[in-house]
Amino acid sequence: MIIHGIDTNDISVIVQGAVHSVNTKLCLNSIRKYLPGAEIILSTWKDTDVSGLKYDTVLFNDDPGAVMDRKAGWHNNMNRQIVSTIGGLKASRRKYCLKLRSDLVIKSRSFLRYFCKFPKRNEKYTFFKERVVFLSSYFKKHLGEVSYGITPSPYHISDWLMFGLREDIAMLFNIDIAKEPQNTHYLVDKGIQTIKPIIFGSSEQYAAEQYIFFNSLKKHYKKGIIRNFKDVTNYCGDDMECYEKLVANNCIILEPYQFSIYCAKKDGVEPYYSWTTNYLSVPYGLFEGLYRHDIFLADYKKYCDNSYRIPKSVDFRVKAYLKLNRLFVKG
Repeated sequence: MIIHGIDTNDISVIVQGAVHSVNTKLCLNSIRKYLPGAEIILSTWKDTDVSGLKYDTVLFNDDPGAVMDRKAGWHNNMNRQIVSTIGGLKASRRKYCLKLRSDLVIKSRSFLRYFCKFPKRNEKYTFFKERVVFLSSYFKKHLGEVSYGITPSPYHISDWLMFGLREDIAMLFNIDIAKEPQNTHYLVDKGIQTIKPIIFGSSEQYAAEQYIFFNSLKKHYKKGIIRNFKDVTNYCGDDMECYEKLVANNCIILEPYQFSIYCAKKDGVEPYYSWTTNYLSVPYGLFEGLYRHDIFLADYKKYCDNSYRIPKSVDFRVKAYLKLNRLFVKG
């Protein structure tokens, strides 16, 4: 099936991570429904029960494990994501790749129509061969609220799902896994104290999303563009400007309703299901710092195409959110 110039038979879908008996089944079935003919690769862990699941290929990877953050008390699963994604990429054979968590469910093919929608690019800041479509969920520009103080968050892409050329997704994940516990215990071991909201009291050297993007840039990008961003506390204005230019020239950022997906995970600390199904439920401190679609469009206009006219409809949901938030705060 050809959708907006892309044949779904040319897509490899890498479903990576732990298998949930209900959520992963929903994920796989939705892919088969909306991307007919796509190659589905389930990349999970040895000894996982995959009975009743429909896929083309299943990979049982050696689990690198998670490391408990010495300060925050949560588990860092970054190496698991890298290993399962790389395994899926090595097994994939199609031109395009959709990489997503095993608890994400797609509801349409609408994301495909955005792939070629932003043609202008600055060669100096071009990293991917073609733009890669990302989700705004956890694609951060900063954390905290402007009125109370913010912490910049350079190189913090979203790792929930992405769509693009297979070679671009492969380049992004063509990195070494983090040495542990050096990464997860970094700030404690280095004696770096911080209460900045970007870290939530954790001790990791980089957020997982930063580690993946920054290390890929260091390995594959032009020398002299990326400075030595040592850890989450060590950033400057140049980092943020470079980050903005890279995002504007290499990414397309969509909201969950534009990507037409939701997270089926309803248990755990963070209400992912609510945040991906109800735009107004995202906490304000998180919402304001996200690299939302409207923020991406503004930076695309600023850095790539100053003649681009931002559609008025783009601001509708943002204005509705801000209006509701102001009413809530006043109330």
